[in-house]
Amino acid sequence: MILAALILLASPGVETNVVNQPNPSTGIQCPVFMTWGEAVFGGPDIKPKAHNSVLQRHMCFSQVVLPLQHLCIAEGYDENRCKIRSLKWIKKNN
Repeated sequence: MILAALILLASPGVETNVVNQPNPSTGIQCPVFMTWGEAVFGGPDIKPKAHNSVLQRHMCFSQVVLPLQHLCIAEGYDENRCKIRSLKWIKKNN
């Protein structure tokens, strides 16, 4: 059963609900990042404010999306598919 699930996830054309994997068929989701000021003054449970949305997108791109793209290519997946997944994330989050 586990082997069948792994084979399914490795299939290049299959969309899954698994996220943040090298496989370009999986989605990309970012955790909620906190700015340094919120971490110091607001505590750990403070969610980002609207004026921090640009910073949040930049942090997600630089810490999640771009490293996933590099890992996707390094794992041997088609480079164009890896880049297209990153572009889809950029379009969705602008």
